[in-house]
Amino acid sequence: MSIKASKWGLTNIVEPVRLQRGWIKKDSKWFNQANVGESTLRRFGESKEIGEDCFRSICDALGVNWKLVTSDLRDAPHVPVFYGRKEELTQLSQWLVKERSQLVVLRGMGGIGKTSLAVKLVERVWEEFECIIWRSLSKAPLLQELLAELSEYLSDRKEHEDYVSRLIEYLRRKRCLIVLDDLEEIMWSKKLGGNFREEYQDYGELLIRVAQESHQSCLLLLSRENPSVIEQLGKKKEICKLEGLPNQDARQILNEHGISCTAKELEELIHRYKGNPYALYKISPYIQELCNEDISCFLKMTSVMIPEPMLDILYKELNRLSDVEEALIYWIAILGNSASIEQIRNVMLPFYSGNQSLNGLMSLKKRRSLVNDYWQENMVIFSLPPVIRKYIIKEFVKIITEEILAVSQSQVVEDFEMFRQHAIITFANESFTQYQERLIVDKINERLSKKFKSISKVQAELIKIANLLQESSLLKRYAYENTLSLISHLEKKKNKNSNMY
Repeated sequence: MSIKASKWGLTNIVEPVRLQRGWIKKDSKWFNQANVGESTLRRFGESKEIGEDCFRSICDALGVNWKLVTSDLRDAPHVPVFYGRKEELTQLSQWLVKERSQLVVLRGMGGIGKTSLAVKLVERVWEEFECIIWRSLSKAPLLQELLAELSEYLSDRKEHEDYVSRLIEYLRRKRCLIVLDDLEEIMWSKKLGGNFREEYQDYGELLIRVAQESHQSCLLLLSRENPSVIEQLGKKKEICKLEGLPNQDARQILNEHGISCTAKELEELIHRYKGNPYALYKISPYIQELCNEDISCFLKMTSVMIPEPMLDILYKELNRLSDVEEALIYWIAILGNSASIEQIRNVMLPFYSGNQSLNGLMSLKKRRSLVNDYWQENMVIFSLPPVIRKYIIKEFVKIITEEILAVSQSQVVEDFEMFRQHAIITFANESFTQYQERLIVDKINERLSKKFKSISKVQAELIKIANLLQESSLLKRYAYENTLSLISHLEKKKNKNSNMY
């Protein structure tokens, strides 16, 4: 069998050792020690195919592992620190090595540690494969571009043919592990999760053929979204949904920053950040610098503190949602972060059918990692992780305020979107109402008061909007009731302030 060195392997594995030894690229010491000809060594250095025995001898003479030289990990990041994940590593290793699974998906929200885990997995199983290739899809290459590059790497043949069939042939001939990171970059934004964009539909064919056709290799996918096309594959694929770190592993992150805590404090921190290792790593300096490493002080400062890098992750996650998924996320937060399917269907019905709502919930639950669900009193209840809930509420308040200010200026109530599709108070029960008043209504009024400089001016503007809504078809939707709720709470605040003097 003929094999060749990858350009990555020559640059990152061979060259550093060759230079350390002081050998030139066609050094006689090298090819004599390897017992190969000078021309064979030259072909090796030009990344051309040579016999496997000669290839191994050249690598052995240099003192490098021949499998690493055939691999291409140019897109694999360096992972200096890694926490826990023993169970996940064991499961993934079993799928790749013992069960020889052909298609494996590692999914989870941003910052949960998919890429770091995959790097450690590669380090654990690399001896089981003849070559390992890691590619990021962050620049969204077309499938033909990706496969042309892989085919050129795997073979010297240049003829044009069906690239997918050609790749499958290589996967039969060699035991390869191909890692594709950032799979969500070739999926639709603003549509239900897990669907490939129009120009990337052929990636779906690739996944199906890799899973169904006979070969000895594995395709490992890393993604924030579960690709919908593989749902038809049944047992011909394996999916690992990556959750947050358990307490013991999360404690390691805190200990690295010199932070100690009680079991109860750790439990609360894990709950707030759902064990997301990136979030825990990023909040540790805040605990260290602002609270003198006192975690109880940090927990009292705010209900959920969102570090700046996490805001970017959350923005990207939520910016990918379809309209119905976005509406669902906002409603779950509005409904006290505890919403049954029946509640969700009822509040969504003026704008989305029951079928649309259920499809949206399935997408959020099965293909994304943004909602939790649990069983309570014979009902499935949906909730959001605390970090996502806080971010959503802040965004909701911001958007509602901006819409009110825009309509106040334009006097065109038809411009309302979020304000007419979502209630700011549902009056479901007293605890819900208090929650909504404190986190939504009061915050909107605070922002409006800051803009208009006084409560009276805010009331006057809201009364104008209410009058416009009375003349509009939007009256029967949430906008009118929302406006009255804001006016009512401003009046209560005025009365409360006057009673203080």
